[in-house]
Amino acid sequence: MKTLNNSEVSLMESLVSVGQKSLQAILYNFLKKNYEKVTFDESFIIAEGDIPIALLAHMDTVFQKPVEELFYDRQKNVMWSPQGMGADDRAGIYAIIQIVKAGYRPHIIFTTDEEIGAIGAQELALYPCPFKDLRYMIQLDRRNSNDCVFYDCDNEEFEKYVESFGFVAAYGSFTDICELCPSWGIAGVNLSIGYRDEHSKTEILFVGQMLATIEKVKKMLSAENIPNFKFIPIAAAYSYYNWYGKNSYLDDYDYYNTPFDFQSLPKNTVRYKCHCCGKAFSEDEVLDVQLIRGGKGYFCCDCLVDHVDWCAKCGQAFEIDPKDPHSKFCKTCKKIIRKKSK
Repeated sequence: MKTLNNSEVSLMESLVSVGQKSLQAILYNFLKKNYEKVTFDESFIIAEGDIPIALLAHMDTVFQKPVEELFYDRQKNVMWSPQGMGADDRAGIYAIIQIVKAGYRPHIIFTTDEEIGAIGAQELALYPCPFKDLRYMIQLDRRNSNDCVFYDCDNEEFEKYVESFGFVAAYGSFTDICELCPSWGIAGVNLSIGYRDEHSKTEILFVGQMLATIEKVKKMLSAENIPNFKFIPIAAAYSYYNWYGKNSYLDDYDYYNTPFDFQSLPKNTVRYKCHCCGKAFSEDEVLDVQLIRGGKGYFCCDCLVDHVDWCAKCGQAFEIDPKDPHSKFCKTCKKIIRKKSK
């Protein structure tokens, strides 16, 4: 069983004992020492490497105050803090630092405020991809030991490729690559980094699982021929409900008040998942809407009221951006207007 030595424990302590702004300065200085081209923005830090894969992690945690006490049980190989460790996502930050210190030079993206809506990633997604050659992205921001989550990317070849390194496909809700992948047209995956019970003070980091992911990522970075994987949006309609009444299961299923469940629903059926509330509806109960992060999604009638507006230029329905709630233009038209104003 591989454990952390004293200097590695000290590194983790330094990462969890500072707030987001201080961590930004620390990471910027670290990258400047290891990369020739580093860009610092209040919303993100990026570094251009020589391996055409980008590693991502976010610099914020859900906790308002940094860790005061960090405990490490070497026998059980776990870490925790009574203040809430914030391994989501300081474990991802730690992993990227160790990968760079080991001599690998992938592209790097550190974002701010992922926990309150991926604000940093949203800002970065407004710009073209900053890297000359980018084949795919890896975010290190997932619980458990060997999950790989692809969100709205439906690239089956990419999924098989990632699983070949020892990961198993799982479902997730949202993280930074949900903003970046559709905007840049590049496939991305979120990999397990070993924490459990995130967003709570009982959060625990299984160090062995984190170290195992680090080694797997090194193998991905060392691949002789790194494929180029494009972002392929997943279909918004899922075949999990019997839409045509051929299965009596629907007679007892209250789909208006039951969250969408990928695992337990019958096959060969069709319903539409509301992007906002997650409930399932029939086709005539939802509206096709342009999403903030790109692509299309469905909104039910209840969620339309507070979360959707219609573009004053093209007339299409679009998801209201919390960062710009009074805008009357969809994301596509905003970009056109900005280009014309330059």
